[in-house]
Amino acid sequence: MLRASTCLNIPNHRLYDLRLPENFTATDGFILTAKLTQEGRARNIRFYDDVGDGTFDLSAVLGNENGILKWGSSGFHQSARNMKIETRGDHRWLVADLQNPLGTFSEHLINLDEYLDLVEYVHPYEKETYYRLGAKARAPPARSLVLCFDGTSNHFSNTNTNVVKFMELLKKEDPERQLVYYQTGVGTYAPPGLLTNAGLSLATTLDKGFASFLYQHVIDGYKFLMQTYRAGDRISIFGFSRGAFTARALAGMVHCVGLLPQHNIEHVPFAYEVYKNASDAKPPPPEKDCPRGATPARSSSLDSQIEQPVGALLRCKKGTKARHVNPEDFKKTFCISVAIDFVGVWDTVASVGSLWPTTLPWIDYNPGIRNFRQALALDERRANFIPSVWDHSRTNPKTQTALEVWFKGGHADVGGGVVPPRRCYENNQSMLSNISLRWMVRQCFSVDTGIIFDHRALDKYRKLGVLEERPRKDTNESAVEYERRLLKLSTDLDKVDIKHKSYDAMRQYRIWNLLEFLPSAKPTQTEAGLSMTRRPNLYKSRGAYRHAPSHPIAIHASVVDYLASDPPVPYVPRAWWHGYELGNHPLIADRLDGDGEWPSKAATIIKMGWKTYGFREWAKSRISLFRSRTSDSEISDPPKECL
Repeated sequence: MLRASTCLNIPNHRLYDLRLPENFTATDGFILTAKLTQEGRARNIRFYDDVGDGTFDLSAVLGNENGILKWGSSGFHQSARNMKIETRGDHRWLVADLQNPLGTFSEHLINLDEYLDLVEYVHPYEKETYYRLGAKARAPPARSLVLCFDGTSNHFSNTNTNVVKFMELLKKEDPERQLVYYQTGVGTYAPPGLLTNAGLSLATTLDKGFASFLYQHVIDGYKFLMQTYRAGDRISIFGFSRGAFTARALAGMVHCVGLLPQHNIEHVPFAYEVYKNASDAKPPPPEKDCPRGATPARSSSLDSQIEQPVGALLRCKKGTKARHVNPEDFKKTFCISVAIDFVGVWDTVASVGSLWPTTLPWIDYNPGIRNFRQALALDERRANFIPSVWDHSRTNPKTQTALEVWFKGGHADVGGGVVPPRRCYENNQSMLSNISLRWMVRQCFSVDTGIIFDHRALDKYRKLGVLEERPRKDTNESAVEYERRLLKLSTDLDKVDIKHKSYDAMRQYRIWNLLEFLPSAKPTQTEAGLSMTRRPNLYKSRGAYRHAPSHPIAIHASVVDYLASDPPVPYVPRAWWHGYELGNHPLIADRLDGDGEWPSKAATIIKMGWKTYGFREWAKSRISLFRSRTSDSEISDPPKECL
C-alpha cells in the first residue's frame, strides 16, 4: 500500500488541506475533509469521488482517555470543544479542549499527519489507481544501505585500506535497520570462464591497465541497490582510489537513469550503456530542498514538471542504440528517482585504467548527492593518480553540502593499504591513514547519515588509538563545548600519527618512474578544471585549485600544526595551492582555535601559487601583510610571476 507523502517525499500539507466539519452533533461522526492542493493535483494525486475518497471519520479512531486524545479509541468529539487545526512546521495538529474525569476542560493536541495520509488503492471497476484519505498502515522502518568500494587491487589482507576498516566498524547483524555491501578493488575482478591461473592473472592485469571490467564494478553495486532499496531508505557510498571513482560512478548512474525495479536484472547492462553515453551538461541544480530518498527536481517551476511528456512516447530521431537514448526518458519509463544521502571517498583517481584512461558522466558533480566528502593526498605525484575533485561551483547550498580536505601523505597514506611503518609511535597501529579515517567517521556523525556503527568494533579501534574516545556529554555542557572536547581527543591522536613519513610509491616501484615520461592520455587539473593531456607528467606535484573564496576546500589542521611545531620538521607538502590572493592561505579543517590566523612558520612552508600580480601590486600587498603581522613573522619570497 503506497502512501502519497512517502512515495513523493513531500509533507502532507503541500498535497492536501484538512478541514473540520462545520456542523456536527455528539451522535454524528466527526468527518474530516481533505481538499487537494494545486501541487497535489500536479503530482497526479486524484480522488475517484471527492465525497468518498476525500473524507475520513476521525471519531471512529480517536477517543478521550482520561482527558487525553488517544489514537485507536473512539468518540472523542462527544467530550471536546473549541476544536481547530493548526499547522506547525510540516505537520497539522488537531487542537481541542478536552474534558477530564473531574469534569474540567484543558487543551490537548494530536499530530494528524502522524496518523493520516492519502493512501493509494485500485478502484474495483475502473481498475486504475486513486487515493483516499485514510489511516497510515504501519510502514517498515527506514534503513541505511551502505556500500563500500575498495581501491585498486585491494581486498582483505594484512595491509587493509580505510575502506576495509570502515566496513569493520559497521553494524551488520540487523538487516531491518542496515544493510552493508563490500566490493574488492579494480584489478581483482575476472569474468567467468577464466579458470586457469594464467587466465585469472591476465584478466586482473587488463582490469588494472584498461579498466576492462569497470562496468561490472558499477553494475554489481547497482544490482545491490535494486534488490534491497525500498522507499525511505538512506543510501551512503564510500570508496578509495579507483574504488572511489566506482562509488561516484554508481551515484552518477543512479542519478542519471534512476533505479530499476527489483527484478529487472536483464535490463541493467542496457541502463549502464545509457548512463555511460550520457552528458552531464545540464542546467544548474534546483533551489528546492532535496528530500531524502528522492532526486532533486529538475526545475523549480511546477508547471514545467506537469508538461513533461511520458518518456516512452518520445520518438528518437538519432537511432535505436543505447547511446541514442535520452536518459531522462529512460528514467521516466522504467525507473524510480533516488537520491544518495552521503558519498565519502578517499583520494578519487580521476580516471580508471592505468594505460587507457576511462571516465564517466556525473563524476565531478552530481545533483543527486546530498552530502559529499573527500580526503585528498598532499604528497602524491604519480601521473596516473591525478585526483578527481568536486566541482564546487555547481553545488546547490540549499540542498547539498560538500567538503574536500587535504592530508599529509601519498595516495595510500590517505586511503590506507601500505605496509605498517617500522617505527611506531606509542602504539603499533599508528599510521598516517588513521587521520583521514577518523575524519571520515566524524563526518558521518556530523551530517547525521543514519549509519549504524558496531559499538564493539568502535571500542576496539578506540582502545588501539585508531579512533578517538567519545566520552558522554556532561549535563551542563553545550553541544559546541562537547564537540570541541571530542575534537581535542582526535587532535591528540593526530599528533602521534602525523609523525610518520609519507609513502613514496615512486621509490618502492620503479615502473611508476617510467610512466612519468610516457606521452599517454591522462587527466590533469588546471585553473579551468579537469582536462585531458598527453604531455609527460615529469614528477609534477598535485595542485589544489580553489576557483572561488567560498569553495569549501581545506587543509587538515594536523598538517598545519605539524609544520608549525618545534623543533622544525623536515617536511614540505608537495602540493601547490592555486586561486588565492597574495598573502592568503587555505582554510584549515578541524582546527581547535577556530578560524585563527595561519602560524607564520607553517605559512612560509606551504607552497602557494598566488595569483599573478605586477611588482608594484605585489610590493604593496607585502608591506600591508608585514604590518599586520608581528615583527618576528617570516616573509616568503615573491612569486616568480611578479619578477
